[in-house]
Amino acid sequence: MAKSANSMKTVAVNAPTTREGAEAAMKSIGELQRDITRRETNMNDEINTIKARYQEEISPLNEEIKSQFSGLHAYAEANKADLLTGRTKTVKMGAGEISWRINPSKVSIRGADAVVEALERYKLTEFIRTKKEPNKEAILNDPDRVKDIKGINITQTEEFVVKPYETALERVEVVK
Repeated sequence: MAKSANSMKTVAVNAPTTREGAEAAMKSIGELQRDITRRETNMNDEINTIKARYQEEISPLNEEIKSQFSGLHAYAEANKADLLTGRTKTVKMGAGEISWRINPSKVSIRGADAVVEALERYKLTEFIRTKKEPNKEAILNDPDRVKDIKGINITQTEEFVVKPYETALERVEVVK
């Protein structure tokens, strides 16, 4: 006989048949929940102990990385002209690559009201948004027109990046 498509399996439930049985089940659930909480607390205590131990081990390694990064940066800056050829800002080495990244220019405004007044005075209203604040994007697109206005500073930064190559461990097996 074929099984009906509508048939469902259910797990047998040990249901209490008396009030005392219900009280006992409730008590058991509470004990089990408290046991779970105790075990989770113990687990978290162990995790914190392990984390603290590894943090102590990792800390000097991070300090060594900072030191070597600073030394590599000093070397790269001192030898930048020799390291960079053509228009590239990246140097590939055997163990990885170093590169210089130029971040996009950004405009910072100090004393926005005075800057807006100055832009209006110089009839540079295209650099003013309708809500009466300097339009930083427009200033970045045409910085020469606002170079003499007090309160507008255009800055740009360069980042030095060290990116070691990752190596995958080889797995070698003897072929029979």
